[in-house]
Amino acid sequence: MKKVAAILFLLLSAVSTLIAEAFYPYSIAINKPLDGGKIFYNDSLDKYYFINYGLLGEDASISEFDANSCEISKGIFLQNSKIISGYTDKSSLYLFATESDSLFINIYRNDILINKIFISEIPEANYQNVNFDSRGNLLVFQIGSLLYLFEFDGDGVKKIQLLSQECIAFSFVKVEDKFLITFVVDNHNRCLLCYVDEQGNSIHKQVIPFSDYISINQARGNLLLQFGSTANDKTLLYVVNPKNYLVVLNYWIDTFPYLINISENGNLSYLKFLDGSYKVIFSQADKPDKNVSVDVPKEFVQPLYMSSIKGLLLVVFQNGIVTIDQSMQIRSADFIPIGQRFSSIENSFIVNEKLILTSKVNSLCLNFNKNDYWQINAVMHKYGAVIAAFIVLLLIIILTNKLRHHKKLLKIISDVPSAGFLFIIDSKGKLVNINERAGKLLSVSSYIPMNRNFKEYFKDEDIIPIYNFYEANKPSKETISQKISLTLDKNISEWLCYIIPIQKLANGTKGVVLTGIDITEQLERKRLTNWAQLAHDMQTNLSTIRLNAEHLDVETAGENKTRQKKILYQVNVLMQRIRDVITVGRTDNLDLSVTDAASICNLAISEFDDYAFPDVSFVSELTNFNLNCDKSKLIRAIRNAVENGIRALPDKSGSITLKCYKDNKYAYFCVKDSGKGMDEDTRNRFLKPYFTTASESGGSGIGTMIMQRVAELHKGKLEISSQEGQGTEIIFVIPLNLKQEPLKA
Repeated sequence: MKKVAAILFLLLSAVSTLIAEAFYPYSIAINKPLDGGKIFYNDSLDKYYFINYGLLGEDASISEFDANSCEISKGIFLQNSKIISGYTDKSSLYLFATESDSLFINIYRNDILINKIFISEIPEANYQNVNFDSRGNLLVFQIGSLLYLFEFDGDGVKKIQLLSQECIAFSFVKVEDKFLITFVVDNHNRCLLCYVDEQGNSIHKQVIPFSDYISINQARGNLLLQFGSTANDKTLLYVVNPKNYLVVLNYWIDTFPYLINISENGNLSYLKFLDGSYKVIFSQADKPDKNVSVDVPKEFVQPLYMSSIKGLLLVVFQNGIVTIDQSMQIRSADFIPIGQRFSSIENSFIVNEKLILTSKVNSLCLNFNKNDYWQINAVMHKYGAVIAAFIVLLLIIILTNKLRHHKKLLKIISDVPSAGFLFIIDSKGKLVNINERAGKLLSVSSYIPMNRNFKEYFKDEDIIPIYNFYEANKPSKETISQKISLTLDKNISEWLCYIIPIQKLANGTKGVVLTGIDITEQLERKRLTNWAQLAHDMQTNLSTIRLNAEHLDVETAGENKTRQKKILYQVNVLMQRIRDVITVGRTDNLDLSVTDAASICNLAISEFDDYAFPDVSFVSELTNFNLNCDKSKLIRAIRNAVENGIRALPDKSGSITLKCYKDNKYAYFCVKDSGKGMDEDTRNRFLKPYFTTASESGGSGIGTMIMQRVAELHKGKLEISSQEGQGTEIIFVIPLNLKQEPLKA
């Protein structure tokens, strides 16, 4: 039996060694961050450049960038200038730069300035929207809403032409064997799509829908126009034939425009949030109804960027990167804190086995690493639970066959929950074995010597009732149960104990199994259900007392006024306790409604009288937003968290900070106190039903139960953050859009 168990253990260990976090063919890891600038690629020279724009007051510069080593070489510095953009051909480097709000082209050859050409005066506010594209010796340059056409020759700039002063977007488009320049202008609350030839001569203009975000692409000879907004997850796509200027097709896509990618061959892919996770949808731009989807792991949130590079679809999230290959299979999915470096991403490159992300102020170099065992990892990730269950089942069968004469004993052990205790005592009254909970009761480890008289292990008077139960019933040949009370950690708990004889194969017994299960919570819940009705009736009486006390005609100051305040305070305290009992004893059905989060916090904090807590400072950091919740239950839960925080303050003196905020999925309600905090043991037991550290001052643990139960009913959770000497923070994590479930019968 030991040999079989050892073999199974080694098998599991070997499989575990192979298993890592990688479930896909490749993984991505950070190689080097590159602060202060943007990387761009020149295809005519097959070189990468690094631009430091000089936006923060430092000298602007442009340097060569080695994409293989992620190193930046010494470059060209422009003093007292800001670089707007850069462009290179096979012989020269062109830098668009500003000096004192004037735009220049600086032309370099072999790192030597050979020409400097004034273009125009440009307000600094226009520096934000900068784009350029080139074909041959033509370059179209956009700065702000100004659109320029440049024609270069061997010695510099041959022609500069201002195409538009109201440009929103532009692109080159190939019609038959010629290139045209298309751009969109904002023309008094309507947009015009303009076509000009390579000399800048106007060819055609047509009205298109107005939008604050428009982009132009070309695929399969057609223009693809995207209309949308960065604040709305709806994008309108126009397919336009540039030969006859007709709209061939138009349709809506349910996503943000920056999460749509269209390749030159007409492949359309976009990211869509559906059923709690993101999906990548693949189709053709001219056949949007025929599509397939790829599920992105649900842990990825807040997408930033999407692009197609060298046959890979790259999707960048705030917390990681996902790549998908041409067979529409996930190639890599890695959690990387991208959001700590980028608020937006402007471009990306893949060089050999490196991925480069870049923006105007930051760049990042990452490595692609091949995962040799990804197929095993993927199988184990998908079927690991089934495989583990099979191995466990096999082990149980083997052990059961080996120990078939102990069937009853095995059943007893499997029936005892982890919170219950178990002792095995032989026919001579010697302790043979114990479980972990039993060891804690005896205050001994599982490695203590066995085969000593059972009574010798009972050093603590608080657990003597367990031994007394054993002593009184050990002669019995039948299973006997009895409820006993134990005082553990200064709290009285109720246990249902069993003593079960172990039968020999022949007549007689080999000993007994003594087990106990903590039934305190079940009994308390039953009592609370009965108390809830009584508490409900008491509310009427307390309301009458409070109403009469409030209407007592007493002087504005003096002893009678003080007495009135004390009466009102004590009545409020009693009503809080009654509400807590009713909350625990009531049904679990939620009464959902759309409610402002800030009002929930304000109502919870308003229940604490300044007179009763003169030395407590309440700080509110609230955000106004709506969520679907049971308002009254959530107020009760937050109110109990505040009360717990006040109890933790030394001499009820300190601060309570209440916050509420949200992300895309959840609302967060945080209650932080400046109290003494909790040690590790208290923190681990905090969410245990009826646990309290304030039993001497009237605490019952009901408040914490309410907090936890309300979070669970809202399909949320309760998070605890606490350290000794640094206070405690309770965080309610509640879904923003909770749906109403059918009422329970």
